[in-house]
Amino acid sequence: MKTHPHFAPFFDGLPIYKVEIPDDATWNHKPLTDYNPKRVFAKTGGMTGVSTISGYIKTLDNQWLAFSFLANGYTGSNKPVKELRHEIWAELVRYQADN
Repeated sequence: MKTHPHFAPFFDGLPIYKVEIPDDATWNHKPLTDYNPKRVFAKTGGMTGVSTISGYIKTLDNQWLAFSFLANGYTGSNKPVKELRHEIWAELVRYQADN
């Protein structure tokens, strides 16, 4: 989609989610300063027992990752699914590609 001529309006229409990381977190062996938690741009979907989200996440070194998380078949609250989603985002934000 990133190379599609209509990517900009598509991307601009995505909801933005914050990725919270611990206050004492470091990255690349340095303390994080001026951390902007607005790093996930994605669309959700769901129904009873189903929770999905797909979109893009911006890493700390300004790389873009595409992702899609799908959970289905759970019963009860989706709170554990959303908590896991945020834990995974916190890891993906710190991802560094091998150069």
